[in-house]
Amino acid sequence: MAAATDRFVAWCKCMFGNPQECREHAKECLEQARSAPTLLVMTKLEGLAHLWLRLADELESLEAVLRRLKKPERKTS
Repeated sequence: MAAATDRFVAWCKCMFGNPQECREHAKECLEQARSAPTLLVMTKLEGLAHLWLRLADELESLEAVLRRLKKPERKTS
């Protein structure tokens, strides 16, 4: 199970990067939105920033779940 989990984490990082990178992309989108030539372009860039932030949150949630799956179960006496 651990090997499969490790492969999945590696795949996610390869496909999506990491949460910090996603937040950096969001910041770049918002910076570009400030100087957008039209309202439509500004709105689209803000929407992309929102999606990057959502992806960062989802990746963090997924990483937390995968960490819990990797922890050995404690036996209670």
